Amino acid sequence: MQLTSQTKCDHRVGNPIVAYKLSTCPRCLGEGVYGGFAINTFGKIDTVNLGAQLSQSIKKILTERKREGSLYGFDYGILRGGVIDQGIASAIIAEVSRCLSYLRTTQQREKALGVTFRPSELLKSIDTINIEANPSNPLGVVVSVTVLTEANSEVSATVPIRR
Repeated sequence: MQLTSQTKCDHRVGNPIVAYKLSTCPRCLGEGVYGGFAINTFGKIDTVNLGAQLSQSIKKILTERKREGSLYGFDYGILRGGVIDQGIASAIIAEVSRCLSYLRTTQQREKALGVTFRPSELLKSIDTINIEANPSNPLGVVVSVTVLTEANSEVSATVPIRR
């Protein structure tokens, strides 16, 4: 069981409540989602499972900055420089592939230590990695990933990568 780490923003903030547009919302800063715990209609903290948990793990590893000496996280150092050309795009795809391979290795290591996973939560292989220009940030890209799980189902995640 893993807690839901993002909540969909309704752009209604404050007391008294003020309705904002997506682009001016102070809570989600134009992203449409914000961090923290999601509360369900029964007042309990939402949890994720199945493909949603794997999708959340992929988003987390791709948004976390890689620290020196660690293999976890995306190496934002490859985004230094000017325009994102074909060479940098290839480096981004290679880095995303490295992150997903690390995630798979970590899952397999935890499984060997006795942690239980559902087959739909285990990354089996990478299906596609696509990158495209980020329309809201010309210095970044949007990475779309589709992976195959041990249950032979597809899980997708889309992550904006910014400098």
